[in-house]
Amino acid sequence: MFGTNILSGLILMPLSQAVSWLLISQRSKNLLPNLFKISIFYFFWACHNRYLKGNPSELGQYSMGFLALTAFLRTPPMCMAATVVVMGHFCWPLYTAFSQPLEELALDAKLSKKVDALLWACVFRAYVLSNLALWGTVLSKLVTLSSKGVLDALPSRSSCGSQVQINVKTRSCTCFLFSLPLRKLGNSENAYAT
Repeated sequence: MFGTNILSGLILMPLSQAVSWLLISQRSKNLLPNLFKISIFYFFWACHNRYLKGNPSELGQYSMGFLALTAFLRTPPMCMAATVVVMGHFCWPLYTAFSQPLEELALDAKLSKKVDALLWACVFRAYVLSNLALWGTVLSKLVTLSSKGVLDALPSRSSCGSQVQINVKTRSCTCFLFSLPLRKLGNSENAYAT
């Protein structure tokens, strides 16, 4: 009854939204790492649709790629900008999903008016609305956490690996790639080096 493309969409759209909402609802210190996971998944999904399936109208790889990069680099202001771009990107699917009856949407997208294509069109509408709510929630959380200084306390990756934290009590030096023990230099408790 269901074609492979329709079935994969019927499974991936709600499943990806459920996982995205779960990741976004976790603790605030996990927001940027979880945002990276979500956006990198959607980046690859968009690349698959654009380059492997040949959908020329797919442009999500650009907005999701931008968001994935800013989340990876842990730059909250740029994450906010990228999230606004993602929300703007969903305006076209919103228009496409709701500017025509379900039968026309199913016919345009899947070249069919069968029940499976109509079900896909219903799921697509819910998916678009869920995405707009998701990215609006992400933007709200980014703004709120940034205004409270929570995201500023996270280590940044924008220095390409040169982020170093020295903990005098445990006598260790932590880079985002590895940890090193420190040896004591002199008599001062704060005089440690590698």
